[in-house]
Amino acid sequence: MSSSLRDQLLQLGLVNKAQVNEAERQQQRRERPPPRAGRPHHQQAQHPQPQHQKPQHQQSRNKQGQSQPAPTRQAQAPQPRPQPPSPGQAAQAAKIARDLAINQKQRVKAEKRARHAEIKQLIEQHVVARPIEGEAYNFLDDKKIRQIRIDPAQRVLLSRGELLVLRFDGRYHLLPPEIAARIRERDERIFIHSGAAAASAAPSEPGAAVDDAYAAFVVPDDLIW
Repeated sequence: MSSSLRDQLLQLGLVNKAQVNEAERQQQRRERPPPRAGRPHHQQAQHPQPQHQKPQHQQSRNKQGQSQPAPTRQAQAPQPRPQPPSPGQAAQAAKIARDLAINQKQRVKAEKRARHAEIKQLIEQHVVARPIEGEAYNFLDDKKIRQIRIDPAQRVLLSRGELLVLRFDGRYHLLPPEIAARIRERDERIFIHSGAAAASAAPSEPGAAVDDAYAAFVVPDDLIW
């Protein structure tokens, strides 16, 4: 195609530039001389386009639309049955149980000794000394009449509940009510006698024990047994 004809066709709009270029390439191939005989003519192998091949986006859409097979549930393996303890294990468990019981007893004894030491210390620090030769003061302890020696001032304090008689380690001691209450917190079974409770049949100190069998009878303060 001559340049003048190409320009006229382009100006008239009958062809576009791409069509003109394609026509020129075809004309050049027709004008190319044929290959010589004896030389193999190499041609590029063209891969045939497979027919009936769906576009890639359509294949992906079809794959998405297909339902996925439900996963198969794997069968759980049976749980092994617990085996009974061997004789050695049973003996070891029994030994551990005995050791725990022994430790518990030892702990209880240690706590009891610690409370006993605290009570003893409280008595030694706050005990009211009694005279060796003094007035006899009788009271009931475990349904038996007991007797201690006191002076007249101590008798008055006992009758008012300002002194209490406390038994510890087989001996009787005179103590203020607040100290007796602290001792009672450490040992609820300890014996405490209140002269005021015996006289009025009503305890003057909360928690004080009323062990007098004759608490219902009014005893004069000036009565000496």
